[in-house]
Amino acid sequence: MKSSSCSRIILEFGTNTFLCNIHQLVNDKEEKLNILRGLIQVDGYTEAFRYEEKLCMTTLEDALHKEHLFWKEKAKVNWHLDGDRNTKYFHKVAKIKNYINTISALI
Repeated sequence: MKSSSCSRIILEFGTNTFLCNIHQLVNDKEEKLNILRGLIQVDGYTEAFRYEEKLCMTTLEDALHKEHLFWKEKAKVNWHLDGDRNTKYFHKVAKIKNYINTISALI
């Protein structure tokens, strides 16, 4: 198998298996939590809403943690302090590294 087709297969496998569009997942969980909190304001705070809110917050925390790890690995920052979710910073570092590693011309 040629390396180009092998790398494409590995990339697709990694994206489908591990990443599953983590950024969209975070947005979906935040939206679901906001909708749930709106329902709580309208209908009042019940035991069912409490359970659903707790479950939603847990899944959101998990998604945020995965997003945090994604940007940490993408930026390749080894001196990162645990607990910091500054994904904007890691995104910027990753973009700069990508720009630096880009070949603009061959001499």
